[in-house]
Amino acid sequence: MKTTTVTILAVAALLSAAAVYSIPGAVSAEPLIIPSTGDGTGPALQRGSEKHIRAITAEATQLKDNAVADLHAGNYALAEMEARESLSLKDIGVSNEVLASALEAQGKDKEALQEYHVIVVDQKADYPRVLLPYAQLLLKSGQWRQAVSVYNQALPNLPDASIHRQNPFIRDSELIAANSHFSGDVPEPAALATALHIARGMVYSTTISWSGDAQDTEAMSEYKKALQLAPDNALTNYFYGVGWQKLSPTERRKSGTAQQAKAALQKAFKIGNANVRKAAAKALKSVG
Repeated sequence: MKTTTVTILAVAALLSAAAVYSIPGAVSAEPLIIPSTGDGTGPALQRGSEKHIRAITAEATQLKDNAVADLHAGNYALAEMEARESLSLKDIGVSNEVLASALEAQGKDKEALQEYHVIVVDQKADYPRVLLPYAQLLLKSGQWRQAVSVYNQALPNLPDASIHRQNPFIRDSELIAANSHFSGDVPEPAALATALHIARGMVYSTTISWSGDAQDTEAMSEYKKALQLAPDNALTNYFYGVGWQKLSPTERRKSGTAQQAKAALQKAFKIGNANVRKAAAKALKSVG
């Protein structure tokens, strides 16, 4: 049983206390013996119910935090189990996201699609961190129109990498929005896959990623995938270059050299439009 509490996403939910829950491997609440007051509505019953709610809420939060930690550690099957148990205690939201991510990581695409559908359609989540992986799975399953629709929904809310805030006249989100137009009537799966990798990298590189922390290594992984799909694309080269700059010295050594990052930015400058050229020129000044 895990005892380490991850506090980055400790969000308590209002839960029903209609039954006593006991989940193997979790910090379970003991059955509460509530004194009778005759009519069943007295102070003793209310205090007992409130205590039970707090116990179940704490259990659900612990399960969710454990699921987050296991997802980060790559223990995807365990994260899936813990997220499902947290959801059984009515702790929705983050637990749904963790479950969807764990399913996706295990290659359970059909189940992951269903969970993202719950988050986006039923819970009406409209933020890129869930819309983008949902669009990727829709694209992977051949649902082109739906994938384009979800991607276009995410575009207006894409974040901007902090490295580029030095230039208030160009926003990274505007760069990708201006260079990735898709129509539901004209399938371009490779181009959309490239754009989705870039967009997911942008989410990872900012503090609005679902974990609550910037994840520069994960961002670089997405930028690399985009560059592999489209090595002669100005945006893939640009984001590879700026993504490398944000890495720690140790991670930089794993992801290429300063010369490779510089070469990518130079290529972006050479083949990009005016705004990409301006952004690449700014980024080139920071390459060692």
